[in-house]
Amino acid sequence: MNLSSLYENPRGRYTRWFSFENPTGAKGAAATARNGRKGAACRAIAPGERVTLLKTDGPGVVRYFWIGVYRFNEVERLRKLRFEMYWDGAEEPAVNAPVGDFFCHAIDAEQKPFKSVLFTNPEGHSFNCMIPMPFKKSAEIVVINDSDENIEQFYYLIEATFGETLPEDMLYFHTIFSPERKTVMRQDFEVLPKVEGCGRFLGCNVQMYAGENYEGTWFGEGEIKVYIDGDDEYPTLAGTGTEDYIMTSWGQGEFYDLQAGCTLMKQDEQNRDKTAFYRFHITDPVWFHEDCRVTLQQIGSANAESARKTFERGAVMEKAYAITDVDLSKPMYDADYDLYDPELFFVGFEREDYLSAIAYFYLDRPTHC
Repeated sequence: MNLSSLYENPRGRYTRWFSFENPTGAKGAAATARNGRKGAACRAIAPGERVTLLKTDGPGVVRYFWIGVYRFNEVERLRKLRFEMYWDGAEEPAVNAPVGDFFCHAIDAEQKPFKSVLFTNPEGHSFNCMIPMPFKKSAEIVVINDSDENIEQFYYLIEATFGETLPEDMLYFHTIFSPERKTVMRQDFEVLPKVEGCGRFLGCNVQMYAGENYEGTWFGEGEIKVYIDGDDEYPTLAGTGTEDYIMTSWGQGEFYDLQAGCTLMKQDEQNRDKTAFYRFHITDPVWFHEDCRVTLQQIGSANAESARKTFERGAVMEKAYAITDVDLSKPMYDADYDLYDPELFFVGFEREDYLSAIAYFYLDRPTHC
């Protein structure tokens, strides 16, 4: 945050707020319902209905986006409420994502309080986004109710600034949502499918539900891999493990911080792990100039005894690496180990889980399609 900007002269720039109290953001047109006595704070959204939240000309920057949804905050319902965002008259949306996933809502029944530099949910009752979204000619943000239920009360507020002098080579905000699916053995999950152009990978929100029969094991040995600017078989950037990527180590529990956090870490009735975590690259930018693709490996681990029990339960496993009790100075050797070797201490194994993700990025054009 640049506090010195607080005392800058705006020089022709101005602010507009968009809500049901002033959907066009027009000057002197806010809070007119019921003679100014709070008459349009929210509205219902019928099944299948599209509601325009913002439609305006530029140049400008969306600075803040808040919503509240009454009695519609379970994740399965929020995945049937969807945003589309269009920049500069593009026919295809730059953002097409479920509301809950967009705002880093975890795969659990209720919202949880958390805060980060880009998203916050102060008391678990609302959704807030502070990602700057610039546009040169126009912007349109729409919410769509894809469910068969009536949304009784939908509240929102979008704050934007206008009269901006934007760089000629500015980048547009985008997301790509990857719906939940079961991963395939030894095929890394795509957090960000390949996009072409010049831009910046801003970060991601990942949600994981463990595959069958892995209870009692750790899921997060997989490394994040970032393929940039023509990378083919191997990436230029790679991490060291799932929890390491979100700035912690030796496993993970629930926490939140400005650039990384784990908003959910629990087990279901069958002791299968459920987790949701985010990572934003604010002070450590990930730039690309030709293309970018981001993946996450599905590799787990367990001590030898737990690994044997997991195998005997019928879990889908393929060997990745092993550590022997005899020689801890050489922690990872040939993956062709004997699971029943008495000297075996700890093993890593490829696995299959259920993952979904939303990737946030900037690109040098208003559509990534």
